Amino acid sequence: MEIDLQLFFFQYATKLEFVTIDGQKITFLNGGIWNLYDGPDFLDVTFTVNNEMFTGAVEIHSKASDWKRHGHQDDPNYQSVKLHFVGVCDTIIEGIQWHVQAPAEWKSLPISKMDVRSRRPFDLSHKLNRIYVWDQRFGREGAAFIHVARALGRYVQGEAMELLAMKWIPWMHRQNWNARDTNILMHGLAGHLNLPMDVPFYQTWKMDFENMGGKTDNKLPWNKRVSLHSRQWLKVSQFAHLCWLMDGQSYADLMQRPSDFNHLLQTISGLSYWENHYSFGQEMSHKSVVNLTANAQWSIFKNTIPIWELAF
Repeated sequence: MEIDLQLFFFQYATKLEFVTIDGQKITFLNGGIWNLYDGPDFLDVTFTVNNEMFTGAVEIHSKASDWKRHGHQDDPNYQSVKLHFVGVCDTIIEGIQWHVQAPAEWKSLPISKMDVRSRRPFDLSHKLNRIYVWDQRFGREGAAFIHVARALGRYVQGEAMELLAMKWIPWMHRQNWNARDTNILMHGLAGHLNLPMDVPFYQTWKMDFENMGGKTDNKLPWNKRVSLHSRQWLKVSQFAHLCWLMDGQSYADLMQRPSDFNHLLQTISGLSYWENHYSFGQEMSHKSVVNLTANAQWSIFKNTIPIWELAF
């Protein structure tokens, strides 16, 4: 479908090398502006052809012949198109200076299916502005970290996970964290170590958290009316595992590597304790998974990478 090719261009244009149909080397310096309305698909795209720089509109089609089938030759909105980016170049359109065919392997790359053309008022601008605020307050690395945390929380725990990430930022670049320390600190910041209960490891965790400089009076807006797979303790444990896996790596750099992020989502797990517990001391009658489901991975991916790339 054409929208898949647009998503490919949006995510990979600046990451891969291309050649025009007549063999000229082309490099995209930016992906321009994704046009959500009438006219060419991408505006103000900057690219080089044989090291000479150009800026102009790019139109995307599954087949080059779709240009005429869609009636673009009679539409003045498309006179600014400098480059035709297609899945299959089955014809050359007169008046367009360059034609580029996507590489054969483009469909095998991880591509978000997010409906970026949706005009629902949730809307894209709200998510983008949220990232800009984080960027101004916490810097690019902090913004990326919070962005990932919010996506991990998804729609039911996103707000609480966002605030948890902000609390974690002062500890982000501490070195030599082990998995236990990371979970203690994360659950402490989440407000899970201020409960009166007699669980063998619980009091030890609470004391260790206080020795780390944490305060057990943290309160976050957790959504308690959620399904089993969205329970807050498991989300916090998965987030702790993500932080431990990253081990000081750059979250902002990770946002530029969709395939690496996709692989990371497949490895995120949680403490085995949460296989059998709803919360500390509250056992379940059955066993639950502590890794992200395939649907959860996809939801997190599509609400992270493409939004970040639109923002920056």
